[in-house]
Amino acid sequence: MSIYAASKAAMIIFYETLRIELGPEIGVTIVFPGLIENGNTNPDLLAEKQDWSQVIAIESAAECAKAVVNGICRGKTFLAEPSWVRVLFWLSKLCPELLISKPKRK
Repeated sequence: MSIYAASKAAMIIFYETLRIELGPEIGVTIVFPGLIENGNTNPDLLAEKQDWSQVIAIESAAECAKAVVNGICRGKTFLAEPSWVRVLFWLSKLCPELLISKPKRK
């Protein structure tokens, strides 16, 4: 997870810097996607990997794409989709231990 987190942070900083360098003529929207329906988000597969998978809604790719396009058209600089993903940001800052899955002991 450390490499993933570091690369994600680097991408965010890169796009924020790009937004400043390009100026107001070209918009840059940073999207924070939640669980989007695809081959890796099958509810049965997620249930095997995480205990919380039964309570988290998975959004369809079409719904996510519409929300991203609408956000870009409105000039949003940051977009969390589905919108409940924003809560995870605050949870990660206030209680990071809630979001870190610990290996199960046998």
